[in-house]
Amino acid sequence: MAGEADGVEAAGGWYRNGFGGCCCSGFSARVGETRTEEERVMDRLLRTFLKKAKGDGRLGPSHISLYVSLVVCSAGASSFVIDRVSLMTQARILARQTYTLRLRELADFGYIKYTPSNDPRVGSRVELVSFDKSGR
Repeated sequence: MAGEADGVEAAGGWYRNGFGGCCCSGFSARVGETRTEEERVMDRLLRTFLKKAKGDGRLGPSHISLYVSLVVCSAGASSFVIDRVSLMTQARILARQTYTLRLRELADFGYIKYTPSNDPRVGSRVELVSFDKSGR
């Protein structure tokens, strides 16, 4: 298939960008479909995060997978309650200590605002920081 030679998957999951790397286009609308506001917000969050993370040597694969999982979990909301077990499974993080450390580091590095909950019946709250064009 011609698209596959260019790095485009037929289902629209991954495509090659102009910089020779791959980006996730899972939120892109297919021909004839329109994107929802939720999809546009998630796409913008992922694009700005990946641009900022590219130059941040402090971030590793577990930070990135956790952030992507947070964006998916947010479903377009700016602030939401998280479930540790679901996020750890989705981000492929096995150790609770690693999960907690990466979440706190993302907060310390300014990518999220994290409000932990010590009550097991009430989940912790996360707010995804939106970066403007100045890179803030």
